[in-house]
Amino acid sequence: MDSSKVRGSLVVFALAFRTILFILFAFIFTTYFSIQEVQNPWDEAINWWVYQAIFASIITFAILIWLLKREGIKYLQFIDLRRSDGGRI
Repeated sequence: MDSSKVRGSLVVFALAFRTILFILFAFIFTTYFSIQEVQNPWDEAINWWVYQAIFASIITFAILIWLLKREGIKYLQFIDLRRSDGGRI
């Protein structure tokens, strides 16, 4: 498969999967606060949105690395940083 097609499909997959993970972690946090019998579990989960995003990003990054390794592409090749571009993507 062409490297640019792999790159495009992986980016789309990672973005979609990351959004799904945000939603999943929101439900996990809300469920936890419901079990703890917090009066407004959704409101309490909102206070923890940073951690939800961190967990989703870590899992997305791990899956992205795994998929790149499966395709035989290194991470720096994937983001395509070049010194001649001044490091711009």
